Amino acid sequence: MKGNIHCSDLLDIRSESWIEGEIVTKRIRIDDRAVLKGSVEIQASVKSVPAQQPLAKAAAAVTEAAKPTGQATVPPVVPAAPESVKRAPGSSVLFKPV
Repeated sequence: MKGNIHCSDLLDIRSESWIEGEIVTKRIRIDDRAVLKGSVEIQASVKSVPAQQPLAKAAAAVTEAAKPTGQATVPPVVPAAPESVKRAPGSSVLFKPV
């Protein structure tokens, strides 16, 4: 084929294809032994994020409202002493005795 190709999504070029010209697409797949003479331009796809933003703001507001207002504190996590943690022979799993 001789000419330009403009594709809105995926352009699949098979092994028996012969193309000479300009290709503009968002995604492309070219089989081995396909012949392509010309240029290829890959366009970035536009993602629709604005629809998700109101949900994120609502979730943040709920999270903020759920925070405790008192002076209660959570005790820090104390890591186990190295001698109390055992590794099973031939395993990457660590076991801590109870």
